[in-house]
Amino acid sequence: MKISFRSKIGFSVGLFTLLISGGSLFYLYWKIYNLVWTETQDKLKSIGKIGIYLFHKEQRENLKSLITKIREK
Repeated sequence: MKISFRSKIGFSVGLFTLLISGGSLFYLYWKIYNLVWTETQDKLKSIGKIGIYLFHKEQRENLKSLITKIREK
């Protein structure tokens, strides 16, 4: 079975296009995923830093001692 040159070129161009578009989509997905993950982490850290000041000084000291006790175990 002989395949025409035109069909071979068409198949090659189609495969090349598929690979380029698939790679581009994967790259964009990866970049957006990392950006969203990083932004979410930063926002949660910011909320935690702001939220800690809702406690009184004595409560903050108790939290610090609790954290050190947990880390010692």
